[in-house]
Amino acid sequence: MNSSSSHWEGDATLFDGVSARPQTVRLRIDAAGIVLTVGAQTFPVAREKVFVRERHRRESARLEIPLYPEGAILVRDAGAIGTLDVLGYRLGSGRRSTGPTVKRLAAFFVALVLLLVLFFTWGVDRIADIGVRLVPEDVERELGQAVYRALVDEARVVRNPDMNRALASCGEVVREFGARGAEQVVISVVDDTSIVNAFALPGGRIVLYRGILQLLETEDELLGLLAHELGHVHHRHGMRHVARKAVLGFVFATLFGEASGIAAVLIDNGAVLVELAYGRKEEEAADVFALQAMQRAGLDAHGLVSLFEKLDGIETIEIPEILSTHPTTSSRIESLRGRLDDAPARARPPVFSPDEWRVLTGHAAASSERSP
Repeated sequence: MNSSSSHWEGDATLFDGVSARPQTVRLRIDAAGIVLTVGAQTFPVAREKVFVRERHRRESARLEIPLYPEGAILVRDAGAIGTLDVLGYRLGSGRRSTGPTVKRLAAFFVALVLLLVLFFTWGVDRIADIGVRLVPEDVERELGQAVYRALVDEARVVRNPDMNRALASCGEVVREFGARGAEQVVISVVDDTSIVNAFALPGGRIVLYRGILQLLETEDELLGLLAHELGHVHHRHGMRHVARKAVLGFVFATLFGEASGIAAVLIDNGAVLVELAYGRKEEEAADVFALQAMQRAGLDAHGLVSLFEKLDGIETIEIPEILSTHPTTSSRIESLRGRLDDAPARARPPVFSPDEWRVLTGHAAASSERSP
């Protein structure tokens, strides 16, 4: 970036008013006007045809030029905004008022929004469910791998023989839960204590962070956490979110002519998982699956309730948005308590050795007390 009081040159963002996707462009501002470089093409625009609008202090400004009458150039640089000020670029808009046309367009978009709301309410989930059933499991696993690479810093994944043995013990119990695809489940631990989270990806990869593992006091809490995440895998909730996004991408591509919309949805894997804030029905389904799976395996399902009580206790702490995959409300906890079977858990040996428990949670030994 080059900057002085008389000129500025650097990157800006172009919204061309046609495509839904912004472009990074090169921009030069001087006393004569601006020079916009888009790809291999350069477009000089005289100063009197450049208008500055939506300026936010010295943080950002939008420029309007005749070349993109329905678009704008977004500049986020204090030096660029200072140059605009020093050279006296005009505030205002170069667009002509269209009067009644604007009102008609507004009415059209209101009607369109209402139609889309109806479609999203009644149609998207049904279409997505059909699409998910048509996706082969190996394709789903490949997608989950792509999302994993986009979200997880591989350098922070714990890899050592002790952790491998502990995760192998986790895998043995997971297979007892009887979920769809349980044999292909892969569990990873990320060495980050600042994130209190766990999530499941399409195809059966489960990611646990040290932050949530350190909260656990009993084996049943850990196994309840795994069972809950496995419930999302079993019901293919992650794949349903991808399918929803694909349906929405197709709708917007059809309406607004953005042919790359669907491809962008499938490529932007990170965004898909960041938005895995599952709805009430999905979370309830994962909870019910976890409770029933633990009872089938002879585990104490009270550990699942105890887990959510711990998470509910830290809900007011500012944590990454992805924790919204586990909305731990009091009504959800009460719902789980109402479903608990009073029959005692089967007597079974501990799942983890003391060394495995220490490797997983950092605690010396798992508590042997039944969760309240």
